[in-house]
Amino acid sequence: MVQPELVQSLAQHLPPGGRVVLQSDVEAVAQEMCDRFAEHVAFQRSHPDWLPASPFAAQTDRETLTLSKGLPVFRAIFTRSVTDL
Repeated sequence: MVQPELVQSLAQHLPPGGRVVLQSDVEAVAQEMCDRFAEHVAFQRSHPDWLPASPFAAQTDRETLTLSKGLPVFRAIFTRSVTDL
């Protein structure tokens, strides 16, 4: 789970334009992570819907297993804005 303290720390240390990729095979978990980042003024979601594919060429073992079962993986990207904290 993503805690507000982690989001704040990333907001302080990630340079403007830096990206955070979130993903889970549990939609409620993915939504909760997205909610934590969306609540912070320093982050903007790149797309309002779940991303259809991973932005990475490699997949995690869990991602491969989930997709092999025909189940979805819920993904989102948040970008660090230029907003001062």
